[in-house]
This record gives sequence, C-alpha cells and structure tokens, in this order.
Amino acid sequence: MLALGGVTLQNAESCMHAGAAGVAAIRLFQENDIATIVRKLRS
Repeated sequence: MLALGGVTLQNAESCMHAGAAGVAAIRLFQENDIATIVRKLRS
C-alpha cells in the first residue's frame, strides 16, 4: 500500500508509521531535486 495525495516531507514519516510501504509524492518529486528529496525521505 502506498500513501497517495498530499504527501510532504513533513508528513511522509507519519504515512510510513501508519502502515504505508512507500509514498507516491508526485508533486514533491516534480518541484524539487529528486536526489535531495529521496535522501531526506530515507533519513
């Protein structure tokens, strides 16, 4: 199950704690440097 819709850096961790296997944060990735976002999400 993926978290979809309204995912931000601020709430991505909450999505994972709620049981999501990952996030589909299209706007987050489109509007920012992908490598930076992935690094922040993994930390």
